[in-house]
Amino acid sequence: MLRRRTLIQSRRKSLLFLGLACITAAIFASWGAAGVIPSSPAPVLVSTEDVPTDDFENRNPFLVVLVAYGMQSCIAMICLASFSIQRHRQGSLAFQLENVRNSLWSFLYISTSGFLVYSYFAFGTGNFMHMKSVDGGIHLGLRNLFWMFSTPGQWYCFAKALSTATNEEIAFIFVVTLAMQSFGFLMLVLSSPVACAACFIAACIAFAMMFHAAFQLPLLKELGSISHSVLHLEIFSWAMYPTALCLRTVGWIDPWCEQVLIYSVLDILTKTITMGAILMTQFTIVLTGAHEALEAIESHSRVHQSSLSACDQP
Repeated sequence: MLRRRTLIQSRRKSLLFLGLACITAAIFASWGAAGVIPSSPAPVLVSTEDVPTDDFENRNPFLVVLVAYGMQSCIAMICLASFSIQRHRQGSLAFQLENVRNSLWSFLYISTSGFLVYSYFAFGTGNFMHMKSVDGGIHLGLRNLFWMFSTPGQWYCFAKALSTATNEEIAFIFVVTLAMQSFGFLMLVLSSPVACAACFIAACIAFAMMFHAAFQLPLLKELGSISHSVLHLEIFSWAMYPTALCLRTVGWIDPWCEQVLIYSVLDILTKTITMGAILMTQFTIVLTGAHEALEAIESHSRVHQSSLSACDQP
């Protein structure tokens, strides 16, 4: 309990430092927006008339991702339906099933929203939230809005399914995740290079704090191997987002490769890792309950056989 209280206090201090970093970045961003810091003359926000509707003619990756999101939604609904089976509510981990159920509901909202967003990308003819990136190419701002609620939702799914985290601990991850996404979005709408760099640094700090908080969650001992494997996979996959942005900025990849191919693959990859963690948790709980039930039956059978043998003796 003392260690838990100390951990919460340290996270409050980290939250204070994050707030100071946010204020500093906001000051630089405001200076850039006001013109105090020299900026490029090109507008960052792009109107519908400035961008042709076929700026990304090849939308096949969007089609693949929306199909994958649709399949994930179906799997989540099937798993939610399995909770009506009472025999699964047994075993030492049965208390965790309700948290797994909440995780599945949250993931269902995420996957359904992803299906709608990528359906718009695949079949829509408008240019909602198109922005001009640092290299002058097009950036799909609608995806950033999707990330604003989907990434905190992923951490909620992870924390509920694989840990006994309190609402305060989950809220801390929410804050740093939203800070990371907010600074990333702000970096795209500012034209000042200095302000963009400040926002990028602040987003990286929030990224590090986010995963530090995730590794400090009170993970279930029975699911420790699953939890740590998921966290390491998430670090690798999430780190590929800023890597792709940097590669595009220096001109090593084009906007289509970043926006349509890489980000789409990473989106479905990170969501699949989250869904896999939830399903493995549910499967482990069910197997644990079944194993403990079999052990109880065998123990009862041995006791019964012993009693019969005792009765047969003269």
